[in-house]
Amino acid sequence: MNLDIFYATIVSIYLSISINQVTDSVLGHKGFKRTPYTHSIFGSTMISVIMAVPMTFLVYLYFPNALINIAIPLVLISIAVGYTHLLLDILTADGVYLLWPLSKKKISLLKVRYDNSTINILITFISIMIIAWILFTRIETYVKGFIP
Repeated sequence: MNLDIFYATIVSIYLSISINQVTDSVLGHKGFKRTPYTHSIFGSTMISVIMAVPMTFLVYLYFPNALINIAIPLVLISIAVGYTHLLLDILTADGVYLLWPLSKKKISLLKVRYDNSTINILITFISIMIIAWILFTRIETYVKGFIP
């Protein structure tokens, strides 16, 4: 494994944990109900981009010439993490406010429980595949020559 993929993997793990924590534990729930501020395409995108900022800043400190080239994959990974969180939640009975602020209608596709292990494993696998695709196809393109 070359060094840029290693760094990107570490960053992806950080982003996955932090985005899901912020989406659910910090901002996303009032009691046990999901809020539209985090469980919508707009909200998820905003949180994902904001969560990528500290990592982008760290990249700038160590690799100032590669800021734009590394920032793009970091934001893509962040958004992928946020959207896979939405994908999992849209399958539950509680659903998500997918089109907020345009609509406050909740959308739920399967009405399964949030703790359904089969669905959680399936979505986790899909999420890992999406992030791996970004890592192995995009990172190499963007950071080639910037990281020793």
